Amino acid sequence: MRPTVPLQGVLLQAAVGSLALCVLLGQPLQADPLSTVTIQAQREQLRQEVNQFVAATIVRPQNDDSLLRWDTPICPLVAGLPREQGEFFLQKISQTARAAKAPLAAENCRRPNLYVIVASNPATFLKLWWKHDVRLFSTVHGITAAERFISTPRAVRVWYNDRQIDPDTGSQVGTLLAQSLSLGTGGPVSYPVNYAPGRLGSRLHYLTVRTVQSAIVVIDAQQLPNVTLGQMADYVSMVSLAEIDPDKAVGEIPSILSLFRPQAQSRPEGLTVWDRSLLHAIYVSRQKDRMQFSEICTGTLNALLVAPDLAPVTPLNSIP
Repeated sequence: MRPTVPLQGVLLQAAVGSLALCVLLGQPLQADPLSTVTIQAQREQLRQEVNQFVAATIVRPQNDDSLLRWDTPICPLVAGLPREQGEFFLQKISQTARAAKAPLAAENCRRPNLYVIVASNPATFLKLWWKHDVRLFSTVHGITAAERFISTPRAVRVWYNDRQIDPDTGSQVGTLLAQSLSLGTGGPVSYPVNYAPGRLGSRLHYLTVRTVQSAIVVIDAQQLPNVTLGQMADYVSMVSLAEIDPDKAVGEIPSILSLFRPQAQSRPEGLTVWDRSLLHAIYVSRQKDRMQFSEICTGTLNALLVAPDLAPVTPLNSIP
């Protein structure tokens, strides 16, 4: 006959056995509450810094439009530099686009849509270029913005020509015909109209999204001696792939966007993990989602938390 054991004895034996197993396996009985609170506080602080960084960096339209990004393959062209330095710029832009998951055209693409120009007198150059090509800047809502872009002195000027597309099909929407006399062309042409039909759509999704049709980046050659070629190439890569607000400061966040601030000793050597995380979050977020901005914040935060696992940009050979 099997001997009987009181229930309390069974429970006591089980508890002792579990305790011994935990000791043998080296597992703590419970997490340190102080350590957990510390980690959560650090994560919350990082979240706040990320939100501030994204808010100070990305341009958010005042009307009911989506954020702007490239949805068509980027075909960069660099002019105004010696050939070797121009090739260096192209490699930097291409590598940054690949790392961010931005669309990139083939190396031998023949229709440039991202123009990177180094000019000794940017304002004069842009005026002459505009006079030669009256459709250089999209002026659907007037020419004031283009005139301000030309006349405002900056080390790097960036202009984006955008259009509205169907996020599901990629086809352009909201096209109107303009009379040839108004643009001095030989026939009717079409141009994008940002009429923001998303206001009539779902509260969750845009019916149309803004995409970069072409971008113009003009570098003031007088500013080149103050920075290295690698720093300038990384800065141009950043502002080419995202619509950046040049008048906002990123504070103490390590970012290539602080390249032209007065404190030379605090200038970054190139794209930082914050920059790469932000660009990656922009291009993996759902553009037609009205919560895209929040998705970008979350994506940037998650990338920073696993920063060592991010695929780094392939190092380039230095140029003498």
